[in-house]
Amino acid sequence: MGSYGSSITVAIVGGGPGGLATAIALSGLANVSVALYEQNPEPREVGAGLSVGSNGWKVLDLLGAADDVQGCVKTSATHRNGYTGEVFLPALERDLTRREPGGRPRTRVRRARLQSALLSRVPLGVIQYNKKVTSIQDLGEKAVQISFDDGTVAVADLVVGADGFRSIVRRTLFPDHQIHFLGTRTWRTLAPLSSVAHLGDIATSGSWHGKTAQAFFSGVDHESEEELFEISLRSSDRHGSLDPAVSWGVPVTNEKVASKFTNFDPRVQAAIASVQEGQWREFALFTGPCLEAITAWNKVALVGDASHPLSGGFGTGSAFAMEDAWILAQALEYACDSPEPVKDALKIFDGIRSPYYRRIYQWRESQPSMSAAKKALAENENRPLDDILSDRLRHFMPDMAGQLDWIHKNDIEQVWKDFLELRTREMSVEKIDI
Repeated sequence: MGSYGSSITVAIVGGGPGGLATAIALSGLANVSVALYEQNPEPREVGAGLSVGSNGWKVLDLLGAADDVQGCVKTSATHRNGYTGEVFLPALERDLTRREPGGRPRTRVRRARLQSALLSRVPLGVIQYNKKVTSIQDLGEKAVQISFDDGTVAVADLVVGADGFRSIVRRTLFPDHQIHFLGTRTWRTLAPLSSVAHLGDIATSGSWHGKTAQAFFSGVDHESEEELFEISLRSSDRHGSLDPAVSWGVPVTNEKVASKFTNFDPRVQAAIASVQEGQWREFALFTGPCLEAITAWNKVALVGDASHPLSGGFGTGSAFAMEDAWILAQALEYACDSPEPVKDALKIFDGIRSPYYRRIYQWRESQPSMSAAKKALAENENRPLDDILSDRLRHFMPDMAGQLDWIHKNDIEQVWKDFLELRTREMSVEKIDI
Protein backbone atom coordinates (compact mmCIF):
# COMPACT_ATOMS: atom_id res chain seq x y z
CA MET A 1 0.00 0.00 0.00
CA GLY A 2 1.97 2.93 -1.27
CA SER A 3 5.18 3.71 0.61
CA TYR A 4 3.94 1.75 3.63
CA GLY A 5 4.68 -1.58 2.04
CA SER A 6 2.33 -4.52 2.37
CA SER A 7 0.32 -3.30 5.36
CA ILE A 8 -0.52 -0.40 7.62
CA THR A 9 -0.16 -0.98 11.35
CA VAL A 10 -2.69 0.73 13.61
CA ALA A 11 -2.49 1.13 17.39
CA ILE A 12 -5.71 2.07 19.20
CA VAL A 13 -5.44 3.50 22.71
CA GLY A 14 -8.54 2.83 24.81
CA GLY A 15 -11.14 0.06 24.91
CA GLY A 16 -14.38 2.01 25.29
CA PRO A 17 -17.08 2.21 22.57
CA GLY A 18 -14.90 4.43 20.36
CA GLY A 19 -11.86 2.19 20.60
CA LEU A 20 -13.83 -1.02 20.07
CA ALA A 21 -15.73 0.45 17.12
CA THR A 22 -12.42 1.55 15.59
CA ALA A 23 -11.02 -1.95 16.03
CA ILE A 24 -14.08 -3.47 14.35
CA ALA A 25 -14.11 -1.04 11.42
CA LEU A 26 -10.37 -1.11 10.73
CA SER A 27 -10.06 -4.89 11.15
CA GLY A 28 -12.38 -5.26 8.19
CA LEU A 29 -9.91 -3.53 5.85
CA ALA A 30 -7.44 -5.44 3.71
CA ASN A 31 -3.76 -4.87 4.45
CA VAL A 32 -4.44 -3.20 7.79
CA SER A 33 -3.09 -4.70 11.02
CA VAL A 34 -4.81 -3.56 14.21
CA ALA A 35 -3.89 -3.70 17.90
CA LEU A 36 -5.98 -2.18 20.68
CA TYR A 37 -4.32 -1.32 24.01
CA GLU A 38 -6.51 -1.13 27.12
CA GLN A 39 -5.11 -0.18 30.52
CA ASN A 40 -7.57 -2.27 32.54
CA PRO A 41 -6.85 -5.98 33.16
CA GLU A 42 -10.18 -7.02 31.61
CA PRO A 43 -13.15 -5.53 29.71
CA ARG A 44 -14.60 -2.78 31.87
CA GLU A 45 -17.31 -0.18 31.32
CA VAL A 46 -17.74 2.30 34.15
CA GLY A 47 -21.16 3.90 34.35
CA ALA A 48 -24.79 2.87 34.25
CA GLY A 49 -26.93 3.42 31.18
CA LEU A 50 -26.88 5.24 27.86
CA SER A 51 -29.38 6.03 25.13
CA VAL A 52 -29.29 4.58 21.64
CA GLY A 53 -31.29 6.55 19.09
CA SER A 54 -31.39 6.83 15.32
CA ASN A 55 -27.76 7.82 14.82
CA GLY A 56 -26.56 5.15 17.24
CA TRP A 57 -28.59 2.37 15.65
CA LYS A 58 -27.35 3.39 12.21
CA VAL A 59 -23.68 3.08 13.05
CA LEU A 60 -24.23 -0.08 15.12
CA ASP A 61 -25.84 -1.62 12.03
CA LEU A 62 -22.82 -0.64 9.96
CA LEU A 63 -20.55 -2.27 12.55
CA GLY A 64 -22.69 -5.41 12.64
CA ALA A 65 -23.43 -5.08 16.37
CA ALA A 66 -26.98 -3.71 16.49
CA ASP A 67 -28.80 -7.00 16.99
CA ASP A 68 -26.87 -7.70 20.20
CA VAL A 69 -27.86 -4.42 21.87
CA GLN A 70 -31.01 -4.85 23.98
CA GLY A 71 -32.53 -2.49 26.50
CA CYS A 72 -35.57 -0.59 27.74
CA VAL A 73 -37.72 1.09 25.12
CA LYS A 74 -38.71 4.49 26.49
CA THR A 75 -42.38 5.39 26.18
CA SER A 76 -42.16 8.90 27.67
CA ALA A 77 -39.75 11.42 29.13
CA THR A 78 -41.16 13.24 32.15
CA HIS A 79 -39.63 16.19 33.99
CA ARG A 80 -40.72 16.76 37.58
CA ASN A 81 -40.29 19.19 40.42
CA GLY A 82 -37.75 17.28 42.49
CA TYR A 83 -39.11 18.54 45.80
CA THR A 84 -42.83 17.87 45.26
CA GLY A 85 -42.90 15.30 42.47
CA GLU A 86 -45.29 17.42 40.42
CA VAL A 87 -44.91 17.09 36.66
CA PHE A 88 -43.44 20.28 35.23
CA LEU A 89 -45.32 21.29 32.09
CA PRO A 90 -47.21 18.16 31.01
CA ALA A 91 -46.39 19.09 27.40
CA LEU A 92 -42.87 17.90 28.09
CA GLU A 93 -44.09 14.31 28.51
CA ARG A 94 -42.78 13.45 25.07
CA ASP A 95 -44.07 10.38 23.27
CA LEU A 96 -41.06 8.19 22.53
CA THR A 97 -42.96 5.17 21.21
CA ARG A 98 -42.40 6.07 17.56
CA ARG A 99 -39.71 4.05 15.90
CA GLU A 100 -36.50 5.60 14.69
CA PRO A 101 -35.46 5.25 11.03
CA GLY A 102 -34.41 1.65 10.47
CA GLY A 103 -37.25 0.24 12.58
CA ARG A 104 -35.73 0.51 16.06
CA PRO A 105 -37.08 2.74 18.85
CA ARG A 106 -34.98 4.97 21.07
CA THR A 107 -33.68 2.65 23.78
CA ARG A 108 -31.92 2.98 27.12
CA VAL A 109 -29.34 0.21 27.57
CA ARG A 110 -26.73 -0.87 30.05
CA ARG A 111 -23.34 0.48 29.07
CA ALA A 112 -21.91 -2.98 29.70
CA ARG A 113 -24.26 -4.48 27.11
CA LEU A 114 -23.14 -2.05 24.43
CA GLN A 115 -19.57 -2.89 25.39
CA SER A 116 -20.28 -6.60 25.14
CA ALA A 117 -21.96 -6.25 21.74
CA LEU A 118 -18.94 -4.40 20.36
CA LEU A 119 -16.45 -6.76 22.00
CA SER A 120 -18.09 -9.70 20.27
CA ARG A 121 -17.27 -8.14 16.89
CA VAL A 122 -13.56 -7.51 17.58
CA PRO A 123 -11.36 -10.27 16.13
CA LEU A 124 -9.49 -12.43 18.63
CA GLY A 125 -5.99 -11.27 19.44
CA VAL A 126 -6.59 -7.61 18.64
CA ILE A 127 -7.03 -6.42 22.25
CA GLN A 128 -4.15 -6.34 24.70
CA TYR A 129 -5.05 -5.65 28.35
CA ASN A 130 -2.95 -4.23 31.20
CA LYS A 131 -1.42 -1.74 28.77
CA LYS A 132 -1.37 1.68 30.38
CA VAL A 133 0.15 4.28 28.08
CA THR A 134 2.82 6.49 29.63
CA SER A 135 4.01 8.41 26.58
CA ILE A 136 3.64 8.80 22.84
CA GLN A 137 6.54 9.85 20.63
CA ASP A 138 6.71 11.03 17.04
CA LEU A 139 9.50 9.03 15.41
CA GLY A 140 9.36 11.02 12.20
CA GLU A 141 8.80 9.55 8.75
CA LYS A 142 5.71 7.40 9.20
CA ALA A 143 5.92 5.97 12.70
CA VAL A 144 4.69 6.67 16.23
CA GLN A 145 6.03 4.94 19.33
CA ILE A 146 3.79 4.18 22.30
CA SER A 147 5.40 3.40 25.65
CA PHE A 148 3.59 1.46 28.39
CA ASP A 149 4.06 1.33 32.15
CA ASP A 150 5.18 -2.31 31.94
CA GLY A 151 8.30 -1.20 30.07
CA THR A 152 7.18 -2.38 26.64
CA VAL A 153 6.73 -0.25 23.52
CA ALA A 154 4.71 -0.47 20.32
CA VAL A 155 5.40 1.23 17.00
CA ALA A 156 2.60 1.94 14.52
CA ASP A 157 1.96 3.80 11.29
CA LEU A 158 -1.31 5.18 12.68
CA VAL A 159 -2.32 5.79 16.30
CA VAL A 160 -5.96 6.32 17.28
CA GLY A 161 -6.59 8.04 20.62
CA ALA A 162 -9.85 6.64 21.96
CA ASP A 163 -8.92 7.25 25.58
CA GLY A 164 -11.70 9.59 26.68
CA PHE A 165 -11.92 12.98 28.36
CA ARG A 166 -8.59 12.62 30.09
CA SER A 167 -6.87 11.46 26.91
CA ILE A 168 -3.10 11.14 27.17
CA VAL A 169 -3.02 11.08 23.38
CA ARG A 170 -4.74 14.48 23.19
CA ARG A 171 -2.48 15.92 25.89
CA THR A 172 0.56 14.80 23.93
CA LEU A 173 -0.65 16.21 20.63
CA PHE A 174 -2.02 19.46 22.04
CA PRO A 175 -0.22 20.23 25.32
CA ASP A 176 -1.75 23.72 25.54
CA HIS A 177 -5.29 22.34 25.44
CA GLN A 178 -6.68 22.16 28.97
CA ILE A 179 -9.86 20.71 30.42
CA HIS A 180 -11.37 22.15 33.61
CA PHE A 181 -13.80 21.02 36.29
CA LEU A 182 -17.33 22.23 35.61
CA GLY A 183 -18.28 22.38 39.26
CA THR A 184 -20.66 19.44 38.90
CA ARG A 185 -20.44 15.84 40.11
CA THR A 186 -22.59 12.90 39.11
CA TRP A 187 -23.26 9.59 40.86
CA ARG A 188 -24.39 6.57 38.88
CA THR A 189 -25.45 3.03 39.59
CA LEU A 190 -27.68 0.17 38.48
CA ALA A 191 -30.08 -1.35 41.01
CA PRO A 192 -32.64 -4.18 41.03
CA LEU A 193 -36.02 -3.03 39.81
CA SER A 194 -37.62 -5.01 42.61
CA SER A 195 -35.99 -2.75 45.21
CA VAL A 196 -38.19 0.17 44.19
CA ALA A 197 -41.34 -1.67 43.11
CA HIS A 198 -43.20 -0.19 46.09
CA LEU A 199 -42.40 3.35 44.90
CA GLY A 200 -44.64 3.24 41.85
CA ASP A 201 -43.20 4.44 38.54
CA ILE A 202 -40.05 5.96 40.01
CA ALA A 203 -37.76 3.71 37.94
CA THR A 204 -39.22 4.89 34.64
CA SER A 205 -40.41 8.40 35.42
CA GLY A 206 -37.50 10.40 34.01
CA SER A 207 -35.91 13.46 35.61
CA TRP A 208 -36.58 15.09 38.99
CA HIS A 209 -35.19 18.63 39.16
CA GLY A 210 -33.99 20.72 42.07
CA LYS A 211 -32.27 24.10 42.01
CA THR A 212 -28.77 22.72 42.20
CA ALA A 213 -29.35 18.98 41.77
CA GLN A 214 -31.09 16.51 39.50
CA ALA A 215 -32.12 12.86 39.73
CA PHE A 216 -32.69 10.70 36.67
CA PHE A 217 -34.27 7.23 36.71
CA SER A 218 -34.70 4.82 33.82
CA GLY A 219 -35.08 1.19 33.00
CA VAL A 220 -32.14 -0.30 31.09
CA ASP A 221 -33.33 -3.86 30.42
CA HIS A 222 -35.69 -5.32 27.85
CA GLU A 223 -39.27 -5.82 29.01
CA SER A 224 -38.77 -9.57 29.00
CA GLU A 225 -36.14 -9.18 31.72
CA GLU A 226 -37.06 -6.20 33.92
CA GLU A 227 -34.04 -6.79 36.12
CA LEU A 228 -32.25 -3.51 36.66
CA PHE A 229 -32.87 0.21 36.51
CA GLU A 230 -30.52 3.15 36.37
CA ILE A 231 -30.09 5.95 38.88
CA SER A 232 -28.06 8.92 37.69
CA LEU A 233 -27.73 11.88 40.04
CA ARG A 234 -25.97 15.20 39.70
CA SER A 235 -25.25 18.08 42.03
CA SER A 236 -23.24 21.29 41.88
CA ASP A 237 -19.94 21.61 43.70
CA ARG A 238 -18.77 25.03 42.60
CA HIS A 239 -16.11 25.23 45.30
CA GLY A 240 -14.54 21.91 44.38
CA SER A 241 -11.18 21.55 42.68
CA LEU A 242 -10.22 18.23 41.16
CA ASP A 243 -7.41 16.53 39.32
CA PRO A 244 -9.00 15.23 36.10
CA ALA A 245 -6.71 12.22 36.15
CA VAL A 246 -8.29 10.72 39.28
CA SER A 247 -11.91 11.81 39.20
CA TRP A 248 -13.73 9.23 37.09
CA GLY A 249 -15.64 6.25 38.44
CA VAL A 250 -14.48 6.71 42.03
CA PRO A 251 -16.35 4.60 44.65
CA VAL A 252 -18.40 6.72 47.04
CA THR A 253 -20.54 6.02 50.12
CA ASN A 254 -24.31 5.99 50.24
CA GLU A 255 -24.18 8.67 52.93
CA LYS A 256 -22.35 11.13 50.70
CA VAL A 257 -24.78 10.63 47.82
CA ALA A 258 -27.90 10.85 50.00
CA SER A 259 -26.65 14.05 51.66
CA LYS A 260 -27.13 15.96 48.40
CA PHE A 261 -30.83 15.06 48.15
CA THR A 262 -32.24 15.46 51.66
CA ASN A 263 -34.79 18.04 50.47
CA PHE A 264 -36.03 15.97 47.54
CA ASP A 265 -39.33 14.10 47.26
CA PRO A 266 -39.39 11.11 49.70
CA ARG A 267 -39.67 8.71 46.77
CA VAL A 268 -36.36 9.96 45.36
CA GLN A 269 -34.73 9.63 48.78
CA ALA A 270 -36.12 6.12 49.19
CA ALA A 271 -34.80 5.06 45.78
CA ILE A 272 -31.35 6.37 46.67
CA ALA A 273 -31.46 4.60 50.03
CA SER A 274 -32.36 1.30 48.35
CA VAL A 275 -28.92 1.04 46.71
CA GLN A 276 -26.55 -1.37 48.43
CA GLU A 277 -23.40 0.08 49.95
CA GLY A 278 -20.45 0.11 47.58
CA GLN A 279 -22.47 0.33 44.36
CA TRP A 280 -22.22 4.08 43.73
CA ARG A 281 -19.56 5.56 41.47
CA GLU A 282 -18.74 9.27 41.35
CA PHE A 283 -17.84 11.16 38.19
CA ALA A 284 -16.64 14.74 38.13
CA LEU A 285 -17.65 16.58 34.95
CA PHE A 286 -14.97 18.33 32.94
CA THR A 287 -14.99 20.26 29.71
CA GLY A 288 -12.50 21.80 27.33
CA PRO A 289 -12.51 24.07 24.29
CA CYS A 290 -13.10 22.86 20.77
CA LEU A 291 -9.97 21.56 19.06
CA GLU A 292 -8.93 23.17 15.80
CA ALA A 293 -8.21 19.70 14.40
CA ILE A 294 -8.66 16.15 15.68
CA THR A 295 -5.59 14.80 13.91
CA ALA A 296 -1.88 15.57 14.23
CA TRP A 297 1.57 14.50 13.00
CA ASN A 298 -0.17 13.16 9.86
CA LYS A 299 -0.46 9.84 11.71
CA VAL A 300 -2.54 10.32 14.87
CA ALA A 301 -6.33 10.68 15.12
CA LEU A 302 -8.67 11.32 18.05
CA VAL A 303 -12.10 9.70 18.35
CA GLY A 304 -14.95 9.98 20.85
CA ASP A 305 -14.54 12.10 23.98
CA ALA A 306 -10.84 12.47 23.24
CA SER A 307 -11.75 14.44 20.12
CA HIS A 308 -14.40 16.69 21.65
CA PRO A 309 -14.01 17.08 25.44
CA LEU A 310 -17.39 18.69 25.80
CA SER A 311 -19.35 17.67 28.89
CA GLY A 312 -22.63 16.16 27.81
CA GLY A 313 -23.06 14.36 24.51
CA PHE A 314 -26.68 15.40 23.86
CA GLY A 315 -27.61 11.94 25.07
CA THR A 316 -25.65 10.37 22.24
CA GLY A 317 -21.95 10.47 23.11
CA SER A 318 -21.32 6.80 22.33
CA ALA A 319 -22.76 7.29 18.84
CA PHE A 320 -20.35 10.18 18.23
CA ALA A 321 -17.43 7.88 19.06
CA MET A 322 -18.66 5.05 16.83
CA GLU A 323 -19.34 7.47 13.97
CA ASP A 324 -15.77 8.73 14.25
CA ALA A 325 -14.51 5.16 14.04
CA TRP A 326 -16.56 4.24 10.99
CA ILE A 327 -15.61 7.39 9.06
CA LEU A 328 -11.93 6.83 9.86
CA ALA A 329 -12.14 3.35 8.38
CA GLN A 330 -13.88 4.59 5.22
CA ALA A 331 -11.26 7.29 4.80
CA LEU A 332 -8.39 4.83 5.18
CA GLU A 333 -9.93 2.46 2.66
CA TYR A 334 -10.55 5.34 0.24
CA ALA A 335 -6.92 6.47 0.47
CA CYS A 336 -5.40 2.99 0.30
CA ASP A 337 -3.78 3.50 -3.10
CA SER A 338 -2.32 6.88 -2.23
CA PRO A 339 1.47 7.18 -1.81
CA GLU A 340 0.69 8.43 1.69
CA PRO A 341 -2.54 6.66 2.67
CA VAL A 342 -2.48 7.50 6.38
CA LYS A 343 -1.82 11.19 5.83
CA ASP A 344 -4.51 11.46 3.16
CA ALA A 345 -7.00 9.41 5.17
CA LEU A 346 -6.55 11.63 8.23
CA LYS A 347 -7.10 14.73 6.11
CA ILE A 348 -10.42 13.29 4.93
CA PHE A 349 -11.39 12.19 8.46
CA ASP A 350 -10.63 15.59 9.96
CA GLY A 351 -12.40 17.36 7.10
CA ILE A 352 -15.61 15.47 7.84
CA ARG A 353 -15.64 15.24 11.64
CA SER A 354 -13.99 18.47 12.84
CA PRO A 355 -16.65 20.75 11.27
CA TYR A 356 -19.33 18.57 12.86
CA TYR A 357 -17.87 19.04 16.34
CA ARG A 358 -17.35 22.76 15.77
CA ARG A 359 -21.04 23.00 14.93
CA ILE A 360 -21.91 21.20 18.16
CA TYR A 361 -19.80 23.61 20.23
CA GLN A 362 -21.26 26.60 18.42
CA TRP A 363 -24.80 25.38 18.96
CA ARG A 364 -24.28 24.91 22.69
CA GLU A 365 -22.70 28.33 23.06
CA SER A 366 -25.61 29.94 21.22
CA GLN A 367 -28.32 28.49 23.47
CA PRO A 368 -29.40 30.68 26.40
CA SER A 369 -31.16 27.70 27.92
CA MET A 370 -27.89 25.76 28.11
CA SER A 371 -26.06 28.54 29.93
CA ALA A 372 -29.07 29.06 32.19
CA ALA A 373 -29.06 25.38 33.06
CA LYS A 374 -25.41 25.53 34.05
CA LYS A 375 -26.03 28.63 36.11
CA ALA A 376 -28.96 27.00 37.88
CA LEU A 377 -26.79 24.04 38.83
CA ALA A 378 -23.85 26.16 39.92
CA GLU A 379 -25.73 28.62 42.10
CA ASN A 380 -28.43 28.38 44.73
CA GLU A 381 -30.69 30.91 43.04
CA ASN A 382 -33.45 32.76 44.83
CA ARG A 383 -35.83 32.48 41.89
CA PRO A 384 -38.71 30.00 42.08
CA LEU A 385 -37.87 26.53 40.80
CA ASP A 386 -40.45 26.75 38.03
CA ASP A 387 -38.67 29.81 36.63
CA ILE A 388 -35.34 28.00 36.73
CA LEU A 389 -36.82 24.96 35.00
CA SER A 390 -38.37 27.12 32.28
CA ASP A 391 -34.84 28.16 31.36
CA ARG A 392 -33.22 24.80 31.95
CA LEU A 393 -35.72 22.84 29.87
CA ARG A 394 -36.25 25.35 27.09
CA HIS A 395 -34.59 23.06 24.54
CA PHE A 396 -37.19 20.36 25.35
CA MET A 397 -40.11 22.61 24.44
CA PRO A 398 -42.33 21.64 21.47
CA ASP A 399 -41.20 24.70 19.50
CA MET A 400 -37.63 23.38 19.70
CA ALA A 401 -38.60 19.98 18.27
CA GLY A 402 -36.38 18.95 15.41
CA GLN A 403 -33.66 21.50 16.08
CA LEU A 404 -31.18 18.76 16.90
CA ASP A 405 -32.16 16.28 14.21
CA TRP A 406 -28.78 16.93 12.59
CA ILE A 407 -27.33 15.20 15.67
CA HIS A 408 -29.89 12.63 16.77
CA LYS A 409 -30.87 11.56 13.25
CA ASN A 410 -27.45 11.86 11.70
CA ASP A 411 -27.00 9.19 9.04
CA ILE A 412 -23.27 8.62 9.00
CA GLU A 413 -23.47 6.39 5.92
CA GLN A 414 -25.16 9.20 4.00
CA VAL A 415 -22.49 11.61 5.25
CA TRP A 416 -19.87 9.39 3.61
CA LYS A 417 -21.90 9.11 0.41
CA ASP A 418 -22.15 12.91 0.30
CA PHE A 419 -18.37 13.14 0.63
CA LEU A 420 -17.87 10.71 -2.25
CA GLU A 421 -20.31 12.62 -4.42
CA LEU A 422 -18.56 15.89 -3.68
CA ARG A 423 -15.15 14.37 -4.42
CA THR A 424 -16.45 13.02 -7.75
CA ARG A 425 -17.74 16.47 -8.73
CA GLU A 426 -14.44 18.07 -7.76
CA MET A 427 -12.46 15.59 -9.86
CA SER A 428 -14.77 16.20 -12.82
CA VAL A 429 -14.18 19.95 -12.58
CA GLU A 430 -10.41 19.39 -12.45
CA LYS A 431 -10.54 17.35 -15.67
CA ILE A 432 -12.56 20.07 -17.41
CA ASP A 433 -10.06 22.73 -16.28
CA ILE A 434 -7.19 20.70 -17.68
